[in-house]
Amino acid sequence: MDTPSKYAELMVRRKLHESGEFEEPVSVMTHLKTRHGKSATDIFFTAVPTRLYQHYFDQIKAHEDNVLFFPLYGILFGVLKGTQSKEPVAVVFQYSRFADLIVGDHR
Repeated sequence: MDTPSKYAELMVRRKLHESGEFEEPVSVMTHLKTRHGKSATDIFFTAVPTRLYQHYFDQIKAHEDNVLFFPLYGILFGVLKGTQSKEPVAVVFQYSRFADLIVGDHR
């Protein structure tokens, strides 16, 4: 993305709206942000409607017990970064009849 690192999330939200991916306000959860010079940034993120994001936090606040809220792709990416393979690998998290997948190498 051609933007300074500190504006990356703002530009992601803007591009998502411009592309029509979201028609409502969106919250961006950043998993990884790498700066390349002054005006280029790589960003790995999950975007969800702000309404849903806020709903999750309202539910968490209402619980008396401890609750964990985290982006699954951030965890999968962390596992991928920990691999030592020079070839691309797939990291899969399967739950019920669903699965989330990320493919890449340790870089």
